[in-house]
Amino acid sequence: MSPSRQLPLDDEPASIAGAARQALENPGGPTRITVAAAPTAAFVVANALGGLT
Repeated sequence: MSPSRQLPLDDEPASIAGAARQALENPGGPTRITVAAAPTAAFVVANALGGLT
C-alpha cells in the first residue's frame, strides 16, 4: 500500500480482502458497514419469516 494507505500501489493486486481491510480501517468502518447492510439484512429476515413466494 502507499504510505497514506488510501490507494494501492500499481504492483499490488486488488483483492476483496484488501478492500475489506481498508473499509474497516477507515473512520467509522464497522459502523458504516453495519448501517449500509441493515436494510438488506432486514429484507432477508422479513422474507424468510413471511415466506417469500
